[in-house]
Amino acid sequence: MQKTTHHRKRIDVQKITKKNISTLDGGYPDNWSLILCDKGTAKIDINEDTMSMSRNCILLVPPNRAIALTAWSDDVELTAVLTPIASPMMFSNISEDVHLSNRLLEDLDPSQLYDLLEYGQGRMVKSHQMADDDADDLRKLIDVLKHRLKGHSKTFQTLHRSLIVAIGLIVIDSTTLSNTGPKSYTKQAATVRKFFSEMFTNYKEHHDVAFYAKQLGLSSKYISTVIKDETGLSALQWLNSIVIYKAKQMLRSTNLTVAEIAALLHFSSSSAFIRHFKNQTGTTPLAYKK
Repeated sequence: MQKTTHHRKRIDVQKITKKNISTLDGGYPDNWSLILCDKGTAKIDINEDTMSMSRNCILLVPPNRAIALTAWSDDVELTAVLTPIASPMMFSNISEDVHLSNRLLEDLDPSQLYDLLEYGQGRMVKSHQMADDDADDLRKLIDVLKHRLKGHSKTFQTLHRSLIVAIGLIVIDSTTLSNTGPKSYTKQAATVRKFFSEMFTNYKEHHDVAFYAKQLGLSSKYISTVIKDETGLSALQWLNSIVIYKAKQMLRSTNLTVAEIAALLHFSSSSAFIRHFKNQTGTTPLAYKK
């Protein structure tokens, strides 16, 4: 799994043992990675955090992380799954599945949601000890993915992405299962979660804060103040974030034209979409797609 720009649009799977342990060192600037411990133990430094791994432990590592293995047992066996930034394995379909997005809202705090939408550099590295059954199911899907990646043409990309989504759903089930009980929130925190739930459902059609304030029966000023106070970002910044997140996803993982993406995201014109994209990212949609 060489660290080159060639991997920006690729999905990859690799088994890692003591013999090729250095493969993980360095990290992958354009990709998310899932690391699953199959056997033995390992300690991995991700930026300045040290993660300890044993059998059935998983790490979800966002792009732009320095990864270094600092210790491992002689019998260590790890599986690394690499996926393009356009479809991070845990979150690729978050905005398409209301049930899924609501489950994640229960499990993630605002700073993690910030990372989820790739707004800024991000901080989230997620570690979890999976149940045996969940880990076994995860391995089966990864084995299928690894097999289907061998020698197949680009026409299989949809299948590959679907397998990545299935892998992500198993991870989500495992990591949120223990957190599905009833929770209590402050009034402000509850408002934040209601806003996010509405945003995940309606962001393609509605980019204005006033719409969401009306949905929640609150004023735009109140919504803006609460969201800013609770998350550090304004409601409009969040809306811009998810729209840009989805636009990047479509630019990188589909053959849709800029005009088609603009229409799907309900911009008044292609030029309006291009201006918005450049204002938020500093580059044009076509330049980002290359």
